[in-house]
Formats: sequence, structure tokens, C-alpha cells
Amino acid sequence: MMSEVIQGKDDIAITKNSITADVTFVIDVDSIIEYLRNNNLKSSLDPKDPTVIRQHVYIANYTPELGLKVASSSGARVTVPINANIRWRATTVSNNFDYTIILYKFKKLSIGDDVISVPSQIWSQNPMGKKVPMVPSGINANEDEPKIIFVESQDSYFQAIAHKPGVEQYTWFFAAYDGKKLLGYYRYDPYVEVTNS
Repeated sequence: MMSEVIQGKDDIAITKNSITADVTFVIDVDSIIEYLRNNNLKSSLDPKDPTVIRQHVYIANYTPELGLKVASSSGARVTVPINANIRWRATTVSNNFDYTIILYKFKKLSIGDDVISVPSQIWSQNPMGKKVPMVPSGINANEDEPKIIFVESQDSYFQAIAHKPGVEQYTWFFAAYDGKKLLGYYRYDPYVEVTNS
């Protein structure tokens, strides 16, 4: 458990002990582009009307209680305990090396009471970023000890609170980029389940 300050939807800071649920969308951009091309479909360039994606998205969901779970279908379910601090991130199968993914909109699809709060964009605690180690280009993997350099890194995620047991379907809108070139806007519609435990 961790104790932290969480910004509520009414801009009220709440301090509570919470369990963190890290949810990462791992998106196979090459397969999405190939699927659309093979089916004579186009990627949407309208952020308000993204192309619906039902495959080539993997969800890695980790909580200390449930461990790591990975799902890959359009009906995938993210399971978190009540009061969990849910952090959403997105990356590509190449960890944003070839392409980059940006989450930009969350929308509830189910009717009824909300089981989680609307996610808010959060930057890492250090706005200047932090230095993280990496192996520089050209180093062979058969070296006896790592040769590393430190590079600046910033982290951001969307954060929500699981505040009521239940299941709801939602959609995340995301953009895919190749460098600065927009490839398209997409959306993916999984479920979130909040449990009493």
C-alpha cells in the first residue's frame, strides 16, 4: 500500500492509503496498419471520430494482490480492488521505439453509476524528469559488465480511483505517431471490474 495525495474530480486533494493498479496498453501499430490496409479501411484523422480497434491491443494489468495479468481481446477486463489508484499508460510493442502512442480521451460506455472516477493526466513527481540508465547504441550483449549512460526521462499517466464495486465498459481514444507524423486516431473498448477485495 502507498499513501499519497490524489486529486479528485472536483479538484479536492484526498490523502488515503491506496493500492496502485498499473494498466499498460501495448499496441501493435504495424499490425493495425496492415489490418486496415488489407481490409481497405483507413485510419481516422479526426480525433473526435477515431477508428475502432478490436484487436492488436494487449492490456498488462498489475496489482500486488492479483499479480500481472495480460489480455488481448476487445472484451478484455481490467480487474482492480475498490479504492485502487488506477494508472493508465500506453506504449507500442517496440516500447515507443518505432512508433509512439498517446492516450487522449476516456469515455464511459456503460449506463449506470460510475465505478471509477474520470481519469486525469498526471506527470511524474519531478517535472524536470529524472536520470535513468540505458545501454548506449553499439554495445554488444556479451560484455561482462554493463556499460551505461544516464538519460533524462519523464513519465506521465492518466489516473483514476476505483470507488464502487461493479463492472463498466469504457473506451480509450489514442493517437499513433511515426516521429512527428500522425498515423491516425483510434479507440479501444475494454471493461474495468472493481472488486470488494
